[in-house]
Amino acid sequence: MKHTDILLLNNQYKPHMKQHFFSSLSLLTAAVMALIFSLPTAAQKTTDTSSRIKVVSYNIHHGAGVDGQLDLGRIGRLIAEQQADVVAIQELDSATQRTGGVYQLGVLADQLQLHATYGKTIDFQGGGYGIGILSKEKPLSVKRIALPGKEPRMLLVCEFDRYIFGCTHLSLQADNRMKALDILKAEAQRAHKPFIVAGDWNAKPDSKFITSLKKDFRIVSGEKQPTYPAVLPNERIDYIAALKHGGVVSQSHGVIDEPTASDHRPIWAVLQLKK
Repeated sequence: MKHTDILLLNNQYKPHMKQHFFSSLSLLTAAVMALIFSLPTAAQKTTDTSSRIKVVSYNIHHGAGVDGQLDLGRIGRLIAEQQADVVAIQELDSATQRTGGVYQLGVLADQLQLHATYGKTIDFQGGGYGIGILSKEKPLSVKRIALPGKEPRMLLVCEFDRYIFGCTHLSLQADNRMKALDILKAEAQRAHKPFIVAGDWNAKPDSKFITSLKKDFRIVSGEKQPTYPAVLPNERIDYIAALKHGGVVSQSHGVIDEPTASDHRPIWAVLQLKK
């Protein structure tokens, strides 16, 4: 075939090639635009999934089990199994003699690869004793609010991206618990995000404290299943609650069947955070 013939053939097919090219380009453009317009829906689905969190609360009795063994490792393993987003812990030692000078919350945080936020309530045996929060997210801000009690108490509050979480271990005295409730309510009402609080509150479901708390809060961890003492529990004194009208819905909850690691049983709740 001559060179001129080849040129003639090329020129003959060029219009068709151009038409095919532009048709393909149009289809590609349409596909890309469809993908772009579908992105908000996909993003919304991701947001909905990310608004679900799991909360755990555990009075660990400074790692001392009812079997007489001081074993912080088994506390950590138990918490790890729950795969929680945030954990409220009560009765934590920090550098005390009885627990070998260990910063217990730091040890748990290292074991679980979580962020640790500690609140010392009293000086004890050369160190401190108090409460703490373990979290997947690093807190945006932290508050340590003193609460009344013969033994000093605290409301430890961490703000996260989607919610605010508090941990507290309330007084054994009923009058001091009621005074603490006023402080807790005031802090929750200042919150600009869903507000959740958890801990050992030393109050039974039919107590004045819980009855009064439920005017402003919803118990999202259940109230019937007992949590104390760990071996044969017959009292419910550990709770997770959320401020009413704060956009928190309980999807599921329970008490973990662990009779040995502490004198309390840990509790959990899966919560949905609404916008």
